[in-house]
Amino acid sequence: MSDLRDLLKRVKALSSDFPKLTHTFNFMIGAVYSLREAHGKGHRHRATYDETDRTQHLRRLHVAIDAVAADATPEPVWIAGFFYNTAIMRIDACHERFLKAMLEAAGVKQQKPKKGEAKTEAWATQLERTLGLDPPLARQYLALVRQEVNKLKHKLYGQEPSHALARPEQNDLVNATAAIDELVALMERPEIRSRLAKLFAELPPP
Repeated sequence: MSDLRDLLKRVKALSSDFPKLTHTFNFMIGAVYSLREAHGKGHRHRATYDETDRTQHLRRLHVAIDAVAADATPEPVWIAGFFYNTAIMRIDACHERFLKAMLEAAGVKQQKPKKGEAKTEAWATQLERTLGLDPPLARQYLALVRQEVNKLKHKLYGQEPSHALARPEQNDLVNATAAIDELVALMERPEIRSRLAKLFAELPPP
């Protein structure tokens, strides 16, 4: 996936500027690796699931259970889904962690979100206001990933096909890659990059 290779080059450059955030960059690279593996294993996009899959879900679960019990590797479609879910959870976590670092670099405390507002949206808005950012931060795909992660964590059936179909980008991997690109682009902005480089130039904690 060429987009991922370009992202890796950009992340390497950023991490050299603020090495104290190495642990979070490692988490981000785990997301990139997981997207690559999901792609290679033939990830099925959630929007493509339909009624014909209902009878297959339990069978796939039992095949995965038997494989794990036998110290074997589950079938590729299960592995692909595992890596995809790993990727989006890491992307969402990195989004939150990097925003915390940016607000600290800007010299402000994180504000509490309004009722029904995502923490990341509240913090991104706070960062825009504090630094007078124009144009504002691009975060459409990051917001979509966060919504998907919250569904996986809190909804009984997680991310359903109808949710994926409602996104502007229905391809899961393209959507997740675009979210990483938004996060990297956010850190590349001169107003932010220079502040992060000043505050996080030391070596990371053990």
